[in-house]
Amino acid sequence: MILASYSRIMASDPQALRSLHNSLRQHRQRRGWSQAELAQRAGLSRSGVSAIEQARLVPSTTAALALAAAFQVPVEALFTLDRIGATASPDWAWKPKAEQASFWQARVGERWWRYPVESTFAGWLPHDCDTAEQAPPTVVVAGCDPAVALLASALERSHSFRLLPFNRSSRAALELLRHRCVHLAGLHLGDNAAVVRRLLGPDFVLIRVATWEEGLALDPALGLRTVGGVLQADLRWVGRESGSGARRCLDKLWQDRNSKPQLGPHLASDHFGVASTIQSGWAQVGVCVRMAAVQAGLDFIPLEQEAFDFCARRDTLEDPPVKAVIEALRSKFFHRQAGAVPGYETREAGEIRSLSE
Repeated sequence: MILASYSRIMASDPQALRSLHNSLRQHRQRRGWSQAELAQRAGLSRSGVSAIEQARLVPSTTAALALAAAFQVPVEALFTLDRIGATASPDWAWKPKAEQASFWQARVGERWWRYPVESTFAGWLPHDCDTAEQAPPTVVVAGCDPAVALLASALERSHSFRLLPFNRSSRAALELLRHRCVHLAGLHLGDNAAVVRRLLGPDFVLIRVATWEEGLALDPALGLRTVGGVLQADLRWVGRESGSGARRCLDKLWQDRNSKPQLGPHLASDHFGVASTIQSGWAQVGVCVRMAAVQAGLDFIPLEQEAFDFCARRDTLEDPPVKAVIEALRSKFFHRQAGAVPGYETREAGEIRSLSE
């Protein structure tokens, strides 16, 4: 346990107090509790809660368990311990576009990372302070699921974890996972298991998020209802970047034809980008998930049912961030919310699959 490890460190290094970090304040403020209310719920004194929050007091094992029970989270979600000699100064996960970029901070495995702030499918999230230990408990994922905000809500409700969802293509997400910059990488590349085996190797698993409909989003003014009619028409297409699941679907659609789609100069970065490009009149057709087309008021012709999975390192399944995501995916709240999204099927959400299955 973290606190037992901490006791051994303290015996040899009294200055090691700085290596134990807690997120009591973030959990408490998210619940709207005062220190006195948290103290009452955990059976502790208000002054004791204050001292633990400010890292002036190391909680006993009993106190740590009581606090975790009050929040209904694992004790590891409240307390983290740096390795002896490990640096608390985060590195940039990728280079920011501006010299003085705002950032988020999160711990992935044994490393702290700093992430440049960007727009996400969960909206604009408040940036972090200067010190890593003040960052709230965080799960970092990369992928292109436009409904990831529902997972963010489920995580906050059940575990008080913040979700940082970075919008990346499937292959770009897997590269971030390879370099241990994210906890989870989202992908939809057909045979997801075969892709992960080929790109990353055998020491990974897949966690089902949803099965969704991917297909053609169209300008309603076209009046087209069949795939054949779309392929025969002279239309302006919006493309997607190489490495994305939508690009794979687009290439597959045209692979047996002599002609190629008339792609505009703009490549959409996500499913909503495809829909908004068509909605604005810059293109007439493109590949995206049904949800994006419906929200933009476009026509939709389904092409295939596709599995969207999270990929995780096998040895991280019991890590608090990954475990919290799995439990959130299995929650009634997520099934109820995500199951109502057009084109989404969540019956298998949270199922873990080895790459050999």
